[in-house]
Amino acid sequence: MRGLNYHHLYYFWVTARLGSLRAAAQRLHLAPQTMSDQIKLLEDRLNCPLFERQGRRLVLTVEGHQVFAYASRMFAIGEELASLFDGRKPGSWPEFRIGITDALPKRVVQRWLSPLFAEQPDLHIRCQEGPMIRLLGQLGVHALDAVLSEVAYSAGLDVQARSYPLLRSPVAFFASNELAARSQLPFPACLGELPLLLPDQDHPLYAQLLGWLHDQGITPWIRAEISDSALMKVMAEAGDGVMPAPEEMMAPFAAHHGLLNIGSCADLHSEVFLIVPSQRNPHPAAAAILKNGAVAND
Repeated sequence: MRGLNYHHLYYFWVTARLGSLRAAAQRLHLAPQTMSDQIKLLEDRLNCPLFERQGRRLVLTVEGHQVFAYASRMFAIGEELASLFDGRKPGSWPEFRIGITDALPKRVVQRWLSPLFAEQPDLHIRCQEGPMIRLLGQLGVHALDAVLSEVAYSAGLDVQARSYPLLRSPVAFFASNELAARSQLPFPACLGELPLLLPDQDHPLYAQLLGWLHDQGITPWIRAEISDSALMKVMAEAGDGVMPAPEEMMAPFAAHHGLLNIGSCADLHSEVFLIVPSQRNPHPAAAAILKNGAVAND
């Protein structure tokens, strides 16, 4: 099957956008007859008319509308590609598109992203939050360069990727001062008297937390199951419940948010992984995160 001539497609697309063969010819600095001949070649290739005349106006046919929709997506991607590299300084990094799972604490994410600006002050980062499956799908079609997640990549998924551990921290429990004062019991027994804010059931820590609480002889009072870590922190600050979080990341900042570390558990660990495509070299920003992560974990 013969491929398309993209010059012909571009002439058609500009004409359809402007609604006039003469206006398109002026825009592209070509003769109207040249434009008409090129569009006719495209129509011959597709075996269908793309325009019809209504008086002095050119109107798209049904097939013309279909071709215009495809062409618009194609040339929009081309313009986006060009904009990524226009004006870039030699040695600068391209835009870094990173997916972030909803459950990751935002302070954890900031730990890995902020140092990138020290290496590349002009770096542009595009962050996309969402569930793991959707982000991996975006990674698989090259719409993302990397994914930060609380779970490692599973080889059973239909995406060519690999995971690198960035963080492994004991889990601590944080509560507002007012809520913590409601129980006089020591940790962890106090967790049996205080409401808990837990990650949702898809989070790897959920089952571990319930198993650990059971081993301590604690029947948990689960007030809410929350997939968004930012919402969980806000509710914990409001005194709605005790939240678990990575001790290494939350402890230095908890007091600033009115939260008290009421105890930690060495048997439970919160992890962070960077997931990158396995069939191409990682984006320079992803490579920098991995380098900084290796230093942090030494």
